[in-house]
Amino acid sequence: MTENNFSSNGFHHSIYLNSPVEIVYKAIASAKGLQSWFIGNAVFTGVSGNVLLPENSAQKDDSFKWNWLAKDLGIT
Repeated sequence: MTENNFSSNGFHHSIYLNSPVEIVYKAIASAKGLQSWFIGNAVFTGVSGNVLLPENSAQKDDSFKWNWLAKDLGIT
């Protein structure tokens, strides 16, 4: 994927993680976790409209906004 063929309709990212499930979950389910290894900035918003604390895990039906790639692509 490059900037010229980027699509916000979806993406696939695969990596091998040699860590316990609990640590992997924290790294992918919260803004703080994602920002520690994958994304420049992540914000999760609960169904009530409140922004989740960075260390809180997202839940089903929460929304998100990610900013990455040294540019603000504003993918939501």
